[in-house]
Amino acid sequence: MHQDTGRFFPFRTLTDSSLFNPTTNLSLVLSEAGYVSVKVYNIVGQEVAVLANGIYEANVNGHQLTWDASNVSSGVYIVRAESLGKVSTQKLMLLK
Repeated sequence: MHQDTGRFFPFRTLTDSSLFNPTTNLSLVLSEAGYVSVKVYNIVGQEVAVLANGIYEANVNGHQLTWDASNVSSGVYIVRAESLGKVSTQKLMLLK
């Protein structure tokens, strides 16, 4: 949670762009410990990867998650993060 905006952003890409090939790094920022689920879905809603699924400690500097998308095709993907009773999504575009 970024306290300065008052909005829930549990993760962010570590680059300024949502374009990547074939891996991307995400930072999962947690203000308190708890269950975390971070999953990647294709544009039709099929789950293609699980990046986090379990109990994570609080870390305002961010837990580093990496998605290696070398086994999926180019396209738009949605990353869905759920933590502390909140949900956040981010759109990523894979270009091969």
